Amino acid sequence: MYNQYNPTQVYTFICKSQKLAGYLMLFKNFKLIGMNPSREDANRNVFLFDNTQLLQDAVKEYKEWRNSNINVNFNNKSANNIQTTGQRTTNTFKE
Repeated sequence: MYNQYNPTQVYTFICKSQKLAGYLMLFKNFKLIGMNPSREDANRNVFLFDNTQLLQDAVKEYKEWRNSNINVNFNNKSANNIQTTGQRTTNTFKE
């Protein structure tokens, strides 16, 4: 959606990445204003956010972080801290 007084200014940020949208909502507390099916791929969605300078800074921060930490494990579980018992997995942490 464009600003009627300044056509170069965009009010809505269209996010095509589910990971980026999740980052913006969960870690940066941005409010999702809408979600639509993608016109390019029927199996994907696009996520709509208010386009602010804070959002642009968060997207830039996410892209810098993603490029510097390609192989990050978000589970923070190492192989020696996991014990499997039957169908349940339990974590043991040694102090």
